[in-house]
Amino acid sequence: QEWLNEQKKMAEKNIECDEIIKRIKSNISRIDSGIDLLNSNSEIYSSFILMNRTMLLQRKNSNENDFIWRPFQIAFILIIINSIVHEDKNEKNIADLLWFPTGGGKTEAYMGVILLQIYFEKIISQEELRGTLVISRYTLRMLTNDQFNRTSKIVAAAEEIRNENKDLLGNTPISLGLWAGGNLSPN
Repeated sequence: QEWLNEQKKMAEKNIECDEIIKRIKSNISRIDSGIDLLNSNSEIYSSFILMNRTMLLQRKNSNENDFIWRPFQIAFILIIINSIVHEDKNEKNIADLLWFPTGGGKTEAYMGVILLQIYFEKIISQEELRGTLVISRYTLRMLTNDQFNRTSKIVAAAEEIRNENKDLLGNTPISLGLWAGGNLSPN
């Protein structure tokens, strides 16, 4: 909020900045709404806890350092929470774009959202949940193998968490598939 107030002061003389300020306000409101939902909705809170456990487990299984969320990653996840919990919200019409340099943590941010969606749907489902919950499109062919490998590690960790929590997450495994078309190889 403090940062937004500074931006407003700088933008007072620049009419073009009004739209950007409106979007910043909207995103702050969406982040606040996500925090409120974590405090008031036990299903999304449990999903959030499981998402974090999965991210840590995946890093441990890969012999990597402990996982720490970067501020933009957690903000992105908080922005998305409302549209996961409330399918009828207007936010479903918003395409949230993560722009960050290579190696900056975009994959972890959207993996967090994917895990949150999977766990939330499994928790609220009255029957065994089957079918496709998430479709990822890898826009650069040469990154498909790397991104799919990273996704498979997350899914393996999520499946391990599901096995430990069958009473909450059900008996249907968390799985993934890859449809690559005819030109998977960058060669």
